[in-house]
Amino acid sequence: MQTNNTKEATKALKSATKFFDVAFKNNPQLSLVPIAEKIDVNDFTGNAKTIKHIINAAQKLLADNDTQAARAMLLPLQDEMIFSTQFLPMKIYPQATKQALKDLNKGEKKQAFSDIVTALNSTVVNTVILPLPLLTAQDLVLEAAKVEKSKKDQALKLLTSAQDELTKAELLGYTKKDSKAYKSLEKEVSNIKSEIKGKNRVEKMYDHIKNSFENLIEKHKKEVKQDNVHFSQTFFHSFHF
Repeated sequence: MQTNNTKEATKALKSATKFFDVAFKNNPQLSLVPIAEKIDVNDFTGNAKTIKHIINAAQKLLADNDTQAARAMLLPLQDEMIFSTQFLPMKIYPQATKQALKDLNKGEKKQAFSDIVTALNSTVVNTVILPLPLLTAQDLVLEAAKVEKSKKDQALKLLTSAQDELTKAELLGYTKKDSKAYKSLEKEVSNIKSEIKGKNRVEKMYDHIKNSFENLIEKHKKEVKQDNVHFSQTFFHSFHF
C-alpha cells in the first residue's frame, strides 16, 4: 500500500486473511500472544510508623490546600513489584485485513492503510501488582516456623515484624483493614504469638497461616490482573496517498 500498488496489496491481504482463518480454525484459543515482559520494583524501606507519619503530614497539607506538596509527599508510598506483559491481540488482525480489503475495493486507499497500521500497532498490556509487604510478611512467618521452639524470642521478633508488614500493606492501600482475609491473617499471627508464649504448640497454626497468605496473595493477583487489562495503540501518519 505504501507504494500505491493496489493489486499486490489486495493479493497480500487476501493471503493474510486466508492464513489467519486457517490458524484460528486450528486453534480457536489463539487470542493473545505474549511478546514482552517487564518487571518494576518500587521499594519503600520505612516501617508502618513512618508511613503513618507521612500520611498524617500529607493530610495536614491537604487541609491547607497545599495539594502539590501533599502529592509529592505521598508519591514514594509504594512498596510493590509490577509485572507487565505485552500481548499481540491476534483476533483483530483478520478483522483488519478484511476491512482493509473492503476499503481498497471502494478506492479508499488511505483508510485501508490505516486499518492495517492500527491493527499492527495495537497491543494488550496486562499488569499485575504484587504488594511487597504481604510477600515479606509471608517470608517472616515462614522463617519463624523454622525457628526452634526453645528460641521463643527469635520467633516472636519475626512475627512482630510480620505484623508490621501487614500494617504497612493496609496503610499503603494494598488491602483493607476490615477485609476478612486481612483480619484473619492479623488474628492468626497474634494467636501464634500467644501460643509461643504459652505451650508453644504451633505446628498446625503455621500450616494454616501459610495457606491464608497464599490465598490472599493469589486473590490479590487475580483482582489486579482483571482490572488492568487495556489496549495501547500507536498510530503513524507518515505515509500519504
